[in-house]
Amino acid sequence: QDQIVLQLFACMDKIWQANDFDFRLSLFNVVQTQERCGFIEMITESETLREIESRSGTIKGSLGESALYDWLRLHNTSDREFRIALENLTYSCAAYCVATYILGIGDRHNDNIMVKQSGHLFHIDFGKYLGDTQKFGWFNRDRAPFVFTKQMLYAMSDRGTSNDALHRFVDLCCNAFCTLQQNSSLLLLLLSHLCSSNVANLNHDAVRFVYDRLSPLTNYAHSIAHFTELIVDSLNSTWTTFNFLIHTFAQTTNSTNSSNTISIGTTLSFIPKTYTIATDGKIISAHVVSYEKRTHPTKHYLYKVKVEREIFDDNIIINNQNITRLYITYHYRTYNEFYELYERLNKQFPLINLDLKFSRQTEDKIVAQRRVSDINDFLENLFRLTNEVVE
Repeated sequence: QDQIVLQLFACMDKIWQANDFDFRLSLFNVVQTQERCGFIEMITESETLREIESRSGTIKGSLGESALYDWLRLHNTSDREFRIALENLTYSCAAYCVATYILGIGDRHNDNIMVKQSGHLFHIDFGKYLGDTQKFGWFNRDRAPFVFTKQMLYAMSDRGTSNDALHRFVDLCCNAFCTLQQNSSLLLLLLSHLCSSNVANLNHDAVRFVYDRLSPLTNYAHSIAHFTELIVDSLNSTWTTFNFLIHTFAQTTNSTNSSNTISIGTTLSFIPKTYTIATDGKIISAHVVSYEKRTHPTKHYLYKVKVEREIFDDNIIINNQNITRLYITYHYRTYNEFYELYERLNKQFPLINLDLKFSRQTEDKIVAQRRVSDINDFLENLFRLTNEVVE
């Protein structure tokens, strides 16, 4: 079933791209080797929504709005990376809302939806499809047309600061839906051919189900109005959030140890992955240029850091050597994050002479100004150390 659903997703993606739409789908390969056995391609640097939400706590993560936004900000530290991640989230979420609605994909809990660190959202596990919904006893668990939550919108709108985010998302969904509607014959033809595969629930009733979802005879204006209503219904569905929470409680009960716990000593809490000079260039300097006051979730200050790094340019070679170019990025860090870096360095290299004054006094404008100077002294001394430490 997964193999067939992914084939249909790939067909949709080809239709969109043929009409100049790139919805940034993350399609993976599935190969069946025998009954209930096969290979599934791994998509790296991704986590399920449940894992993302659990970082904020079981209740707060499932019921709150900020978990996905915070996770994307954690993995995309520069403004440019973060903007691209939000774009990827918006486009891919729109595509999967349309695709899962048309194919009637069920059992959509927060362990069947994943997000890459780059912001690409994608769905997995298609055991329930073509209108075969997941039930709890006699009760239908898939009550929303598709999964589009306030948590997703909160991230897309950059913590609710973009008033156009929802309108843009609606436009993307409607464009995706109407494009498939106008090219429905190709999708329905593929589905008809797949009916001979002897896969469960894949028959001519399934073709009729998809035909009814696409409604190819409906005019453009009515199609847009209809899908807009579906988006609003999904966004306002409290059952989706409740379903996520129930599933999270069940998984927490079944497993007390997370396989995704970050190993102490290998990464920092605010950078949960490893960077190398080979892949990301050599940082030659870092300097705090300003600070900003934030009030969410509580009042705190962020320090804007200008980072200069040397990156080898593979396209330019002089005297058999690659030429390096200077690359500048800006990142936001809290004072506590700088202090975590300071403590980690001192534990790993106890003989280095680094100092960063730390106090638990309430952070205000005067304290923030003083800390800019303290952080810059720390960074300046850091980059004077040996390559063993700096690299």
